[in-house]
Parts: sequence; C-alpha cells; structure tokens
Amino acid sequence: MTPARQARAEPSGAGRVALIAALVVTTGACDSRKEAGPGQPPSAAAASSVSSSSSLSATSPGAMTAPSASSPMPGLPIGPGGKDVVRPPSGVFGPGEADAIAKRGEPRRVVVLDAGAEPRETIAYRAAAGTKQTITMGLDLAMAMSPPGAQPRLMKMPRTETTLQISIESAEADKATVRAEIVAVRLVETDASQAAAISGSREMLDKLTGIDLEMTFDPRATQTAVSLASADKPSPEASKALEQLRQTLFNVITPTPDVPVGAGARWLVIERIATPADVIQIRTVTLGNREGTRAELTVSVAQIAASPRLGPAVAAGGASPTIGALETSGTSTFSVDFEHVCPDKGQSEVKTVMLLTQGKDSLRTEAVAKATIETR
Repeated sequence: MTPARQARAEPSGAGRVALIAALVVTTGACDSRKEAGPGQPPSAAAASSVSSSSSLSATSPGAMTAPSASSPMPGLPIGPGGKDVVRPPSGVFGPGEADAIAKRGEPRRVVVLDAGAEPRETIAYRAAAGTKQTITMGLDLAMAMSPPGAQPRLMKMPRTETTLQISIESAEADKATVRAEIVAVRLVETDASQAAAISGSREMLDKLTGIDLEMTFDPRATQTAVSLASADKPSPEASKALEQLRQTLFNVITPTPDVPVGAGARWLVIERIATPADVIQIRTVTLGNREGTRAELTVSVAQIAASPRLGPAVAAGGASPTIGALETSGTSTFSVDFEHVCPDKGQSEVKTVMLLTQGKDSLRTEAVAKATIETR
C-alpha cells in the first residue's frame, strides 16, 4: 500500500483503543474504495484493509508528529496510596507503571476528589427485580489515517442505532443480575458512498436480533461483568459487534463513591480495560442537580496506554506496530435514575489521536465518536 493510498485509508482496530467513553466503546470504518462484502460489516472491511498491511507510511523518526502533549490529567491521585500520577507526555506508560495503578481484572476503583455541598448522601444503584427499560444507543463515528504532519480527512461511518430491552432479573443486597436483549440493530446512511456497505452488513445485523447479554453489577457498579447469555456461538463478524456492545454496557454504568456526596461532588473512576491495546482509563465524574434517585452527571475521560503493544487483532497478517503516542479526550452528560440500570438520557463526544510506529515508519490515526442514549 503506497503512502498516498494509506493516507486515505480508514483506521483499523488500532483506532479502537481510544474510543471508550462513558457511552461507547467501538471501532470500525467503511472505505469507499473497499466496500464490505456480504455479511461483513463496515468495521470488518476497514480492519481487513489496514490490518493486513505489514508496513506503515515511511517517515523519518525526526519527522514523526505525536499528539499534543497537553495533559488531560495532571497530578491525579491514582497511584498506590493515593500518590499523584502525571500523564506521560506520550500518553504511554513505561514498564510496570500501569500495574502499580490497576492490574488486569481488578474491580474499578473510585477516588473522591471533592465531596460536594451539603446535604450529602451515599449514592447507589437500587434497581428492583422486574424493572425494565427500552433504550436506544446511537453512534456517529468519523475516522482518519494519514502520515504524521499531513492534514487528515475524517471519513464518516454509517450511524449505528442499537435498541435494547433491559430487564432486572434479580436484585440482591450485593449484586443485581440484568438481561439485555438486542431488539434491533440498524445502520443509517450518512453519506451516499455508504449504501453498499450497509447493504452488505444487513444480514449479519439481522442475526444479532434476539441475542441476550447478561450483566451483573454491585450497588456501586465497581464490579461489573457482561457476558453472552446464550450458549450459541455467533459468527466472527457478529462476535465483534457483540464485543462492542458488551464494552458499551460495561461503560454505560457510572460507578459511585462509598461515602456521602452532594451537589458539585467530583470523583475519579480508575479502570484497566482491554481493547486492541491495554489502557488505563480515568473518568472524572461531577455530580450536578440531584432529586431523590435522579441526578445529572458530567463525565470526562482520559486514557493512558499501559504499554506500547497492540493486540493480536491488529497484528493479524503482519508484524504489529506499536503505540508511539496516544491522547484521548471527551465529555459525556447523563440524566440518571439510580433505580434503573442505564441512563434515561445521555450524550458524549470522544476524540482520539494515536501515533503508530513500526521501525522507522509511522502513521497517525484520528477518531471522533459521538454517541447518544435515550430511554423510551
């Protein structure tokens, strides 16, 4: 693939590393030059078009342009014993640094920065068995890939709309079990060039309808698990879509502190998440107006790569590039009722810039994800 052609290509799975906001974790692109084949969603077409390339656009090391070094999280108390940790300029931790903050598989951790104004109360999810919600999650995604220093051209993807029936199956003192049934998944054309890709994905999306996911979480949502409820093994393409949905559900619930808080309270949610890269994610939550079980939340997100390595999904078909730099920034707003699982309403926008390197070559990826959630 020539540098000029690659500059126009869409990001593959590598772009996924930074698209984790409070509402969405996703990947995918559709390339107007490489349409998705039958049964292959636009995201799969993009992944195959880029991941199969074993080299990046040639650029001398001195000419590589990293994302901005401005820190979205200067000196936050996320280290051992509440020690302040400053974001590395590259957005990539050195050996062992990520493990000191959060190990793989550990529960999410909440650190209160400000308890807020009086009166203060302990916030916890209290959904009763039998409670139901029907939610629609929408995602608008734009991506670009270019040599460092070039002006990227963001390519819009079809809008994805997923409707879920959320049901509380059981609610105990320390754990609630939730069933999430996929009622419908559809792609909405945002550009005429996407028509063929949408048509080719329709059959695979239809197979997702009726699939159930099971979610368990504790009252503070620090220990959350999402799994496929059915024993049936979905196709590889469907598995990717289900993983995106699983990650979305994992992140759509905002963990809460174990101490009383009031209006204006601010807390951090520290978690280690696995995408095609291994990242430490830090969400800063601000509690706005609150009446009874209802509250307004504003959530900002930042990420630091736990190491420069990318996962096997990116390495398929050739040697894996490494992360030279990463910067993620975004904000979400939620209207939450703690007697429900998902927010009643919400929206988010997350931007990611990543520098991938391979030997003396480098490639810059940029992704902007806008997501919405609405209950009816």
